[in-house]
Amino acid sequence: ADLNLEIYDGISKQGQIMLLKLVNNISSIKATLQSNHTLKRISVAPLVTDINIQVHITMAARINREEDNPAAAARAKVIK
Repeated sequence: ADLNLEIYDGISKQGQIMLLKLVNNISSIKATLQSNHTLKRISVAPLVTDINIQVHITMAARINREEDNPAAAARAKVIK
């Protein structure tokens, strides 16, 4: 699935953090395994770009694209 938020006026840094937690919650291994592993592409227009957050969002989406299924994506995120 794709998520395109570029059509809106922008996403705040707090919004970027929440989006990152959606696709790769690193607060615990269990949380990572329960993150969303089906979003394959995420397009955002940040109001304030935090390059570190954006890199992690992009990496999580890339893992989702490259893995065969959500369970494999979850395992890959835990390993990374």
